[in-house]
Amino acid sequence: MAKGAYNKLSCQWPLERRNITSSLSMEPAMAHGVGTSSNPSLNWPVTVEPPSYWFNKFIEETPEGLMDTVFSTLETPHGHLVLMLFGPNFITSGLYSLSPPEDVELAKTLLRPCALFDMNPLSKEGYGSVKKVYIVCEEDKGIPANYQRLWIENCGVERVKMMEGTDHMAMLSRPYQLCAHLVDIVKDYII
Repeated sequence: MAKGAYNKLSCQWPLERRNITSSLSMEPAMAHGVGTSSNPSLNWPVTVEPPSYWFNKFIEETPEGLMDTVFSTLETPHGHLVLMLFGPNFITSGLYSLSPPEDVELAKTLLRPCALFDMNPLSKEGYGSVKKVYIVCEEDKGIPANYQRLWIENCGVERVKMMEGTDHMAMLSRPYQLCAHLVDIVKDYII
């Protein structure tokens, strides 16, 4: 890897709602040096809607797809937050369906509620200017392929990589294949 490449590649791991955090790193105040971002099997925000737009659309249209996921609210001094907690059935059958059993059990012990973001759209100058590579996890039962395609078509994705036999947790179900894709992305966009 080229010296400094770590600062120029924003790798998005599909854990909870970290895609928003990764996307925020591409905003003008933070974007210096971020040239490419990759994202296995999660949604990218668009610049004309709030960052949670596509995820909220997915929740509204397929509530049964989230199985035993629980939503709640938390009152804060700044208003209320909507919290989401994946249930054990969704973890096992939706996100980790092809992952090693020990990783599934570990994930269940690490479950924590996460806040769904409600904020202004991201800018075209920052987030919108970063090249995006989407990695489709073809056997993802948590985020169906039709939603992955919808996000790819609408979120400014420049390139798509396919991963066969991979659930939502690509780094666990097919770590070597994911690593090979990430190395290719680094070679193509950074080195």
